Amino acid sequence: MTSRAVPGFEAPSDLRMRPPGASVIGECLRRQAASPPRSRLGTIFGRSPLSSLARPWYVGALGEIAVGRLLDGVGPGWSVLHAVPVGCDGGDIDHLLIGPAGVFTVTTLLHEGEHRRARDRDPLYAAGVGRRAVAEAARAARQLSAAAHLPIGVRALVVTVGARSLSDHASPEGVLVLRDRDLTRWLRSAPQVWHAGDVARISSIAARPGTWMTHRGEHADPVDVPAFVRLRRQVRRAAGTRAAWVAAGALAVPVAVAASIGAPVVAAMLP
Repeated sequence: MTSRAVPGFEAPSDLRMRPPGASVIGECLRRQAASPPRSRLGTIFGRSPLSSLARPWYVGALGEIAVGRLLDGVGPGWSVLHAVPVGCDGGDIDHLLIGPAGVFTVTTLLHEGEHRRARDRDPLYAAGVGRRAVAEAARAARQLSAAAHLPIGVRALVVTVGARSLSDHASPEGVLVLRDRDLTRWLRSAPQVWHAGDVARISSIAARPGTWMTHRGEHADPVDVPAFVRLRRQVRRAAGTRAAWVAAGALAVPVAVAASIGAPVVAAMLP
């Protein structure tokens, strides 16, 4: 994303300070801020506060946050960077993982709950994501190798969040697609190719914004994570309100039916 000043927030000089989903969170909040707020009636009936423009970015942020938590918990010896901004075209790497098994770019696909999108189940869409993931890994390898002054291979991973199976995913050669539940186990069991000293050195180089930015002086966007947390709470609260109204409506139907049946009975008992 292009850099924008956010009052009270400073862009980190070490990309290890970036939270998961930072880029998409920033874009979500910008689009949400440009949308009119819910009406009082909409709030009462649980209308989602998310605008149609912000929703895709919100969904993307949820996926990146979920995978980011898994990567942060892989264990000692691993280093992970989130939302790594690349170049000056607004692109970023969802996650960059560096550890004993090598260097990986990690792309996220969300398949969970109400946010499961039909296109994510489409093999052609999955293949398109895979091709972009391969190109992203190749670009990361070029830039990381140039900054480190030695060849560094980068593998592409696509992680699906909430997918029951991967049978409908057609992936090109050069990318590995994993379910979120399998990610940690796979990484821990992968063959070792880097020693601890190598991991530390590569991680330090990868954490520099200058490794990825096209022009000197560019930096990663700051992001207002608390604002996104508040938005997420509002979305959940609205969903709870809608569920309560649905439950109330379901209860009202049998009550109304019972009342309609009971009225003639009561009338018949009257003198």
